[in-house]
Order: sequence, then C-alpha cells, then structure tokens
Amino acid sequence: MARHRYQTGSILTRGQRRKAYVLRYYEPVLLPSGKTANIRKSVVLGAVHEIGTKRQAMLVAAHRLRKLNAEQHGPRSIMAFEQFVRERWVPAAMPLLDPETLRINKRVVMPLASGDRPGSAETYGSKLRTHVIPAFGKKRLSEISRWEVQSFLADKLRLGYSAAHVHAMKTTLSKVMQSAVEWRFIEENPTRGCRVARQGLAKKRTFLNADQIRLLCAALPEPCRSVVAVAVLTGLRIGEILGLRWGRVDLLDNVLAVEESYSGRFGPPKTQSSRRTIPISRALHGVLADQKAHSERTGESDLVFSTRIGTPLSPKNLRNRMLEPTRQALGLPHTSWHTFRYTHATWLSEAQVPPRIAQSILGHSDVSMTLNIYTQVIPESQRTAVEKVGAILDPNRTQVRPEPSNGIQEPTKQSTYGEMVSRPGLEPGTR
Repeated sequence: MARHRYQTGSILTRGQRRKAYVLRYYEPVLLPSGKTANIRKSVVLGAVHEIGTKRQAMLVAAHRLRKLNAEQHGPRSIMAFEQFVRERWVPAAMPLLDPETLRINKRVVMPLASGDRPGSAETYGSKLRTHVIPAFGKKRLSEISRWEVQSFLADKLRLGYSAAHVHAMKTTLSKVMQSAVEWRFIEENPTRGCRVARQGLAKKRTFLNADQIRLLCAALPEPCRSVVAVAVLTGLRIGEILGLRWGRVDLLDNVLAVEESYSGRFGPPKTQSSRRTIPISRALHGVLADQKAHSERTGESDLVFSTRIGTPLSPKNLRNRMLEPTRQALGLPHTSWHTFRYTHATWLSEAQVPPRIAQSILGHSDVSMTLNIYTQVIPESQRTAVEKVGAILDPNRTQVRPEPSNGIQEPTKQSTYGEMVSRPGLEPGTR
C-alpha cells in the first residue's frame, strides 16, 4: 500500500491569452495487478480571471484535496473498462448468473460451469459486445462519469432504440460498475441517477377465450395441438413443456413435476419458484394419456414431446411451421407461446382462484407478477361487476346480463376445462 501523506499540491499558470491555474498533486491508484501506487496528476482549477489571485487558487486547491488528505478518497483504478470486464468481472460474476459461454467481440471469454439456465449471460454478453464495450471499452473505470453514461443512453434513444432496449444496456453497465464499486476499484457507480425515457403504453397482452382455443386446437396438426393444449391447461412455459419427461408425469396420482426446462439446451427452470409440482386435471389427463398412447418412447427419461429420434422439439419451428399458419388461417389474434400462459392465468382469475394458489401453479417468485402482468380482465366480467354496483343503487332494476354460473363469463357460451376435451380437436384417442 502506498504511504499516505498530506499534500498541498503545486499550482502553475498555463496558457498565453487565456491563462488558467493548474493543480499538480499525487493521487493513489489501483494498478491492474491489484497493488496501489501514487501517480502525478494535473487538473485545471479554472481561469485566472475567474479565480483571482494565486492565494485564492490555493484555497480552491485545498478544497479539491480535502478528501484525499482526510483519507476519504480511496485509490482509483487505472484499469480499462474492457480489461476489467474480461479479466475480473466475467470470471468472478458470470458463474453466478448461468453457464452459457459469454462471447465478447466474437471471442470466447470463458466457458462457465454447466447446470444452470442460459439467459442472463446471453443478455449481458450481447449488450456488452454490441453497445457498452464499443462506447466505454478503452476508458478507465475511474474516468467513466455519470454525464457520459447519461449521454450514452440519450444517444441510443435518438438512434431509435426502444426504451426497454436502452434500459437493458443501462442495467448491463450498472451490473459491471456496481461490481467495480464492491471490489474497491472505484468509489461510486456512475450509472446511479441516470434516467431512461419513460416507455410508452405497455403493449396489451393477448389471451384467448375458450371458443378460440377449441377452434385453434381443432385445426392444429400434431404435435403442436397437444403442446398447445398442455400449455393452456397448465400455464407452463414452453421450455418447461418441451423439457418435461415421462418420469415426472404421474397419471395415477395426477400430478406432474416441473424440474427441467429446454431452451436450446437442458437446464433447471427459470427460478427456484419455478420448480414446482402441479395437479393434472381430468382434461389434461386425457391429453397426456393420449400422447403417451401414441408415443414410441415412454421411458422415465424420455421426453413427453420429442422428434422421431427422441430429441427435443424446437419451439421456433413449432410456432413458425404449425401454430402461426393455423392462427392466420383462422383469423385469430396474434399469439406467442406466452399467450397460452396469459390465458391460463386469466382463466384462473376468472375462476376466482386465490392469487397465492395461482402464483404457485404459474411458478412466480412474486404474487404481484401474477396479478399485475399475467392476469388479464375479461370484458364481460367488467360488465357484470358494474351491473352489480348499479343494482345496489337501483335494486328493483332487472340485471342486463345473468350472473355467470361457472366463474367465467364470455360474450358467447363458454365451457370449463373438463368440457374442452370432449370438443373436436381435444378428443382423447383421436389424431
């Protein structure tokens, strides 16, 4: 550790026409090796005509050196941002996120340990490689200022990137810089206090009613038809469905365990809360029993849904080759695999399932996500609600619409989960 000493610095005058006071002093720095040293530094205090006499310049210098002399100023790192990411942050922080190989500038930085999900590393790696390192890679950690970060974010917005995309850039940079703060490379995180423009109105999430689901399932070919049925009847993520194995499906006790997910590679579910056991309804039992009866591979380690050679199905191929063409032909709303998860969550709410139970079925870490993001409101339920309020004011007035008898009110007659399997497209044993 470099020995601390009290400094007054030396003040020089620089320039001919526009003279300025320059302060020279020694500042402790953190070398890439981890050792500290003192380096000579020069900073401009201000113009001579603004500060005044040299005595006044000495007062400005004393204020500038106050933290340093009081030992409140730790050594500043001279390590470049890109070097810090490659040599310190990736080896120490990335294994805590997931196992995918992080690539920066199209070069493998390090392979991480197996057993976790890909996701966060891919996101951080992409943002670092494409946006953050090109902007800050050559700069020293200690030289990245809050103003530079804010300017970087504003420039990205002006270039047409969405607020959500720019926010992800800021999050990635903040993760790296916060690690630098915690490891004493810098004193504060320059991303703190930086703002991204408020996003526009959130895109309305789509959910389908029972008639639309029946229509879609009747028209879909296998195996997409059964995958959609399982998605609607369980609320599982597509990766959890494609990673489901027969050894975790108990058709006697009617439960299934979510212990694995597939998104290009096998790994654990998204979060710890996503590891869960959920009951199998009678409708779902029919779908799974039918799938097992027509499957060539039904061993405990075999996938419930697989290709002819037993490999996992591709969610992208299923959607592009089967789901999307069928959806367009039927004129149904735009759908993604998550649409069926939103649909299940909405139907749980309409069936008046307690939020905590819905949270456990969906595998959410926070019940607020279940309520605020995944649960949509069916318009007819809103109408029923306001009619009930109107009846309080005018109890003798006849209700415009009857109250729902099964907890789910739709513009047309709907059915429960149990009735769905008796409709065309979900009849057990038919292909």
